[in-house]
Amino acid sequence: MTRSELNRLLRNSLPAKLRPKPIQEILERTLANRTRVLKSEAYEDVKRISVPALPPTPFHYALSLRGSAHLSHASTVYLLGLTQQQPKTVYVNREQSSKPAAEGPINQESIDRAFSRPQRRSNYAYKIDGFQIVLLSGKSTGNAGVINEPKTCLPMTCLERTLIDIVVRPRYAGGVFQAAQAFSQAAKEVDIPKLVSLLSRLNYRYLYHQALGFYLENAGNNDSRLGRLRDPLQFDFYLDYSMENPSFSKS
Repeated sequence: MTRSELNRLLRNSLPAKLRPKPIQEILERTLANRTRVLKSEAYEDVKRISVPALPPTPFHYALSLRGSAHLSHASTVYLLGLTQQQPKTVYVNREQSSKPAAEGPINQESIDRAFSRPQRRSNYAYKIDGFQIVLLSGKSTGNAGVINEPKTCLPMTCLERTLIDIVVRPRYAGGVFQAAQAFSQAAKEVDIPKLVSLLSRLNYRYLYHQALGFYLENAGNNDSRLGRLRDPLQFDFYLDYSMENPSFSKS
């Protein structure tokens, strides 16, 4: 928590005659509380009050950076059990305010041009305990597909939202090969109608339904409802940005 959050907690918990500051000093002197620093190369360092006895994880520190944030991408791939290796980068997303949708139709030329460039990356990064925390500012979705992790109650994206997110930004999943492995692990569990409904709600401009269908088919998912991810196939699309010598799949 922040120091102001600790002050508020103590004010609400202590008798009126006791002041928070002396109690804070006692807590820090007895090591019941510790002040931790999240260091950044591009932004001002951030201080947080931790309780070692709990203990906090890198996920807790990540979520403390911004209110109403949730864990996403490679972090939820790990929390959902789609990989056994815990990534050293924690991704946490706080949605932007609503913005007007892009106007005008897309065409093959605009798709080719957009995906010939490198994927945009967030520079909003901090380090603590050997982990890097990257704060993302995703599009406004009303936190669609955000749930609480069953064991810790930490906010995170559900399985279907996570699969969509790592298709939209594969580098935040470790790359397309790691994304493909996540789809292989999720193939039997994913709810196709829920995935399609959630994708429609997210209302992306680009043709991510084609990439989702490709990953699921490649993972061995033969659900007849995958056809909903093939309609329409108006343009050629890409699994990643700035690909060199890509292969082509008609499906």
